[in-house]
Order: sequence, then structure tokens, then C-alpha cells
Amino acid sequence: MTRGMIVGLVLCCACAPVLAQEGADATVDARDLTPVLSWENRVQGERTFTMAQIAIPAMDDFACEVWCYEMGDAGVGEGEMLDDGTLVLHHTMGGVAVTTSLIPEPGAVRFRVEATGDDPEAVRRLRSVNACWQLHESEAFGNRGDFFEDFVSRCFIFTLRGLTVMGETNRFPDTRWDRYTTTPERNDPPWVQVYVPIWRRHGGQPEAFWGASTDRPIYSLIGCVSRDGKWLTAWGWPKCSGLSQGWHDCLHANPDFSGCYDEPTNTTTCEGRLYFMANDPEALLTRYLADFPQEPAQVEIVQEAGSLMVRHRDADVAAEGLALPATSAEETYWGGWRAETQERDVKTTWWLYPHHESVLIAGRITNEGDLPFAMPDGFTRNAGVCGEGWACGATWEGHGPVAPGASIAIRAIMRISEGTVQDVLGLLAEDEAEWTRAGPYEIPGRSHTADVLQRRETQ
Repeated sequence: MTRGMIVGLVLCCACAPVLAQEGADATVDARDLTPVLSWENRVQGERTFTMAQIAIPAMDDFACEVWCYEMGDAGVGEGEMLDDGTLVLHHTMGGVAVTTSLIPEPGAVRFRVEATGDDPEAVRRLRSVNACWQLHESEAFGNRGDFFEDFVSRCFIFTLRGLTVMGETNRFPDTRWDRYTTTPERNDPPWVQVYVPIWRRHGGQPEAFWGASTDRPIYSLIGCVSRDGKWLTAWGWPKCSGLSQGWHDCLHANPDFSGCYDEPTNTTTCEGRLYFMANDPEALLTRYLADFPQEPAQVEIVQEAGSLMVRHRDADVAAEGLALPATSAEETYWGGWRAETQERDVKTTWWLYPHHESVLIAGRITNEGDLPFAMPDGFTRNAGVCGEGWACGATWEGHGPVAPGASIAIRAIMRISEGTVQDVLGLLAEDEAEWTRAGPYEIPGRSHTADVLQRRETQ
């Protein structure tokens, strides 16, 4: 792809590294990885914590804990162990009786939450539970060195770039001022982060809380790889409102209970799973999708004549004017496409992922030549008719010139939907507003602490 082709593509339409996988000992099969559960109410100072404890004896003595629950009104739970090894915890939250069952199975714990009560409206209002999944008890998984390098950079989510370790995501600082003044080293790079899934609007950087990354999860799945690279553990739900990684070797996957309420029984029920397995992200995702099938996107990506194009599944409509030239392209195991273009001294890597009636795109453009070349700076938006009663369009965000030897990130959204050109332009304008609100996007990510500090100093 020439410089002119790249600029033209953006104006007209307008690889993240995967953790090395050594694999666990082949003699250890899934039956050996059945969890052993226990629990305790732990008193620390004036607080009492209900901790579900999980051990995997065959997994290098792996152990973790789940604080049930890190919520203001959760109270202290009571537990019981059943004969089959299931752990059952009982809580009362806002007048709602919440029963949590942790059910061991080969290589996983089924995490079942069931809520009911005398007041149906109170049961409806229970939209999630906030369990704090803590890995610090494990020598193989917990932090044992520099927190960012040793722990954060082994944690992962799935983005449109595939399995993405958190150390290589765009991370923004904790915006509570005392975090800057008392522990500045914890914000450069940021030790904690919230990840907003692609099905939710990004709320931007909060006034006084953890930063919110501009890398977006495509699945409700969060996990960590062992320090030796042999094992992984992950937590998945059908759908989460958010994923996050916290200060003390902990991960959070907040399930979304929307649609889980059953009116005849006045019960809200949702199930997730904690996984324990050899370090094989593709096998993890295969198992997760078997446990929690996802609704397919309404659009698909097709390869035709050296280009990638967006087509709507429910109509004979394609966004032909938005084709993305690709020297090579392949479908990925995580549900998208990875493509490359290279001509002379310009190399571009693209990642594409279909979602609802849109395709999310991230690109990394590298200048391998001796001279800088220009790129659009800011947003480039356009749309047109792509069939009777259908319109399509795209918005691109570029970051100006590319110096010799440098790389820049570019991101885009392509949309194709029933309606008018103005309808699509309105959706694209909302996409741009969300990007602006969330902050810049880079591949690989960096700390944006200095940006936040400078903005505060000038206010």
C-alpha cells in the first residue's frame, strides 16, 4: 500500500503480541484440574470478609480466593459445603436473598448466582454482584515483583486484536488526586484499570476513580497467565457490564443481570465460570463460547479481489465503497480478521471485528522509509447509499504525520444499516464523540498520566 493509497483510503472511506504459550505438562489432563473448594469468614480489623477459596493441587499448587462480595450492603455471608464438593454461600443484599453456588467441574468452577425475595422490585433492582477475585495467594500467578511488570503484564482480556495483555493496552491513571501525590509510581504506568466492553458506551475518564482504557473487550472474559507461561486462569460470564484489574492482584468481572429475571418465580439467576487450564488462549475461548454462545453480528467481513468488504447478513447489501485493500488477510480464532498491506516503505497491520451492524477496525501504520509522510489528523467521516433503503459509512481517526521508523495507530468504524445516509452519519458522529470522551488510542498502549496532570493544572 503506498502512502497515497493509505491517505486516500482514510479520506475516501473515511500485531499486538500474544503471550508466549509453552503449554502445561501433557500428562496432566482435565480430570486432574478439578478444583477443591473451601470458605471462611475472615476478620481483618473492623471488617469481616466472606472468602471462597479455590485450590487446584495438580496446577503447580494453584490457589485463589473470591471475596463474596465487595459491595456496600452485601454483609457477611454464611457458607456450607455439600457432599459433592459444592460450596454454597448465603447473603442478604437490600432485602434480597442471594444464594451463590460454586460447583466444581473438570478445569472449572461453575459460579451460579440466584436471587429472590419478598419484594419483586428489589429483586429486579439487583443488576450485578461485585466479586473480587484475588490471585495473591498463588506463587505461580500472584505478584512477586514489580506490580506492573510482574502482574499487570500477565493479565489479559480479548480485544479486536485477540488476546491482549493489559500491559500493552491503553491505560489511564487513577483520577483520585491522593493517588498522584502519595503514590505517584502507581500511576506511571497505571497499576489499575477498567475495561468497558464494546456493547457499552464509554463514559470517559472518571473524576475520581480508576482509569478506563480505550482498549475494549469483545468478550466477557478476563484472566491471567502464570509467571512461567504454562498455565492460565480466567473468569467468564455470558455478558458483563465491565471488566477491571485492581490494586492487589485482583480481577473483577461484573455480570450483567439484564434479562436474567424470571417473573413467574420472582428469581434472578445467572451463571459464570472460572477456568483453570494449560496456557492455550484458543482452547480457552473455544470452551468459553461453548459455555456461553454469543449472538452473531448482523454484518460479516468478506474477502474479494484483494480487499476486505463489509456485507449485511440479512440483505443482499454490501458496503463496496468502503473496501479495505489487503495484501494478505486471514480470519482469526477470536472472530475477526487480521490483514496486512505493504508496498515499498509503508507497512500496515489491520484488525477488524464485526459487532452488531458495524465493523470495528484498528490499524498500526509503520514508516519503514527515510522520509516522513502525511496522514490525516483527527476525524474523517463519510457515508452513502449502498442499496435501496440501506446506507453505509465510516469514520476514521488519524494522528497526523508519521516520522521515519515510527508507527502510529489508526482506528475506524464502518457501519451498514437500514435507513438513510443522515441516519448513518448521525451514528458515526456518536462514535466520534465517544472516542473523544474516552481519550486517545495507541498501539501499543502507554500511560496517560502526564496528560491528565497537565489538563488539571490548566483548569
